[in-house]
Amino acid sequence: MKKEKISIISLKRELGRLKRLVYHDSLTGLYNRKGFAEDALGYLKELKSEQARNRREFKINNFSVIFIDLNDFKKLNDKHGHPCGDKTIVAFAAFLKKSVRSFDIVCRWSGDEFVVGLVGAGLKEAAKIAGKIKNLVAVKNWRLCGKNLKLSVSLGVASAIDRERKPQSIFKLESLIEEADRKMYQDKKREKSLFKLNLF
Repeated sequence: MKKEKISIISLKRELGRLKRLVYHDSLTGLYNRKGFAEDALGYLKELKSEQARNRREFKINNFSVIFIDLNDFKKLNDKHGHPCGDKTIVAFAAFLKKSVRSFDIVCRWSGDEFVVGLVGAGLKEAAKIAGKIKNLVAVKNWRLCGKNLKLSVSLGVASAIDRERKPQSIFKLESLIEEADRKMYQDKKREKSLFKLNLF
């Protein structure tokens, strides 16, 4: 009986380890795309269901994503080396996790790109959070690899329910990511020319 109990505990630990490997980024510990999609799709499904019932007060009244790209990351890698680049990614991931609420979803999308899922946040609130992240990154003294580095980010925001957009409601995660990604590239172009934040 005791051996059986130990084996069940060992099995649970192994399942937990495998789940972390499948759903989390090995460098930062954040969700990877698969892990992010698992949670985000659940929220979008609930939001769609609540809206279909036409309730005045939804349990989750919106879901927004912020697509984030570290600017000039290739130059940082070329100048300081890939180990320093990895440390920068890890430090930024930790910073990003602390910059949002505990129930929001933070994901390393790929390389130097990150996505945050804001549970219950509409476009205005999401843009405000994104603007705060952008400003904090710019003013923070990033002490990494024995150097003081300056980082900046480009961001784009999209919300499942956006009254100014047609269609007003989008419950496909891929479409939300694409919209936020497109806005991020618009922000990046503005960064290069005007250094001005405009997430809309």
